[in-house]
Amino acid sequence: MRRIIEVLQCSIIDTGADAVVNASNPDAVLGGGVSRALFNECGGDVLQTEMREKLDDEFDGELEPDDCLATSGGTSKKIRFVLHVPSVDYRDPGTSSASRVASSAEAAIRSAVLLAEKEGPIAVAFPLLGAGSGGLSPGVSLKGMVDGMRRVFHEQPEAPITRVVFAVPEADRYEVAKARLDQLLVLR
Repeated sequence: MRRIIEVLQCSIIDTGADAVVNASNPDAVLGGGVSRALFNECGGDVLQTEMREKLDDEFDGELEPDDCLATSGGTSKKIRFVLHVPSVDYRDPGTSSASRVASSAEAAIRSAVLLAEKEGPIAVAFPLLGAGSGGLSPGVSLKGMVDGMRRVFHEQPEAPITRVVFAVPEADRYEVAKARLDQLLVLR
């Protein structure tokens, strides 16, 4: 399957993707950054309540690094699904790494594939996982995410994911991410 993989300079809310990846934490509590934007877009407590219930039912109350909690987009008119991955453990700052980001991205894409198999082909948007509170550079974050996605797309080349967007609102980080993605895609 042919899919578009791109970096856009915009909020993750405005990517036009069906599923948005939330750089969550093991407790799946919506805090700041991407989580706050999703809290505001998806109905706040409506989304947080759904997350809490699904976290308890499906993961016994805590996400591991290779888990993905899939929820609806709450009350959002722009987002159908939110894929919550614990790319950083906020209880222990600095616990993000390229391998943790790769595991999170792989889990998110696997979850998106399952959704797409039920709902039809979808587009997925990612923030730069681990590049905020996790302390990773945009380049390291992007490489980790691409590595994780490659594992899934290598196993399932016909996976019904039509587009992968990396949303980077900051101009300086966007330029770095764009250049790094171009390098990574050439190395396929």
